[in-house]
Amino acid sequence: MTVPHMGFIENDNWNITYWTTLQMGASALGQTEKKQWMIGLFCGCATLYSCRTVMPLVAVPMAKEMGWDKTESGSVLSAFFWGYTMTQFLGGYLSDRVGGDVVLPIAACCWSLVTFWTPQLTYLFEDKYLTLRLIIFSRVLLGVFQGVYMPCITSFIGQFVPQKQRTSSVGFVVAGTYAGSLISRKIPEHERSLTYSIVCSGSHLGPDWFDLDAMYALPADRSTPSEVPTCDIGWVFNVVPWVVTIPSSIFGGWLADLMITKGWSVTFVRKFMNTITMLGTAFFLVVISYTTSYEGALVCMALAVACCGFHNSGILVNPQDIAPKHAGSVFGIMNMAGAIPGFIGVYMAGHILEVTKSWSAVFNQTAAVSVFGWIVYTIFGTGKQII
Repeated sequence: MTVPHMGFIENDNWNITYWTTLQMGASALGQTEKKQWMIGLFCGCATLYSCRTVMPLVAVPMAKEMGWDKTESGSVLSAFFWGYTMTQFLGGYLSDRVGGDVVLPIAACCWSLVTFWTPQLTYLFEDKYLTLRLIIFSRVLLGVFQGVYMPCITSFIGQFVPQKQRTSSVGFVVAGTYAGSLISRKIPEHERSLTYSIVCSGSHLGPDWFDLDAMYALPADRSTPSEVPTCDIGWVFNVVPWVVTIPSSIFGGWLADLMITKGWSVTFVRKFMNTITMLGTAFFLVVISYTTSYEGALVCMALAVACCGFHNSGILVNPQDIAPKHAGSVFGIMNMAGAIPGFIGVYMAGHILEVTKSWSAVFNQTAAVSVFGWIVYTIFGTGKQII
């Protein structure tokens, strides 16, 4: 796969030259090469999220083996996001300047090395606290290198994919994140510690808040009393929602591009997709608190997560609308804010559970955050180019 070189030419006709170069790049990236890149980026997202989500899933048995308390386990889980927020803007900026196709392979090699050595650290020293610090540091480094991935994707697609095909491309690529989560969640619990080594070596605010609660808080505190119905096949709860989200993400991208092609304004399409995401998620999170059967809770959770798939056709692609020349940098700033739940939302969820002993309170709090995000974007959001 080849990608046309993206250069910045300084002269009086900079804008004309830049956009001419962009159009040449988009046309030079033929349909075959585009498919290859989209499939490659989809697989990259899947691998990235498999590596990212296995640690939360093994947190409980790992804490027992290492003798960690809940505070220490929380520190290990949240450490990733301290690093993740550091490189969001930097990754987008570098991708805008030198090209996402250059930055991505370097970052992938670095996070592969980090994820390869992380499992080895657990048996390297006898000192429990030294081991804990090394694992936390490793998690921070993993976040640092993985933090550039999504801004790189945004910059790359913004540079080399025509506007009317961008939303469907983003929807397809980002669906890989759900596939990655699905892969890690399908692994039987007693095999996850071993699989963590194998998988690793092979390698914006509302929806993010909900995804991170589901990804980090739920697996890490299974012993907490909950009003949500349970059953002996709990693994289904960790699989079905992510299965249905993959087609919802791809369908959302296709629908958004179709609406834009049919003449709907980009602003309306982005707000429409955001409405499905935010209000849909909030609605099903509230409803799940009133379910009395396992099947009802499963359906509500699956639909709540599926609504998040439309996020990829709304806010997630919005930086390419408002700042096409700086899409990577703008996305980096946006995603940096979206990562805040990683080290705040999980602690808040844990605190609410500790006080209320109820998952309903956590779901209602997350629903409130989603509604607030919908109100803000509905009032201030736009699909028009700003810079």
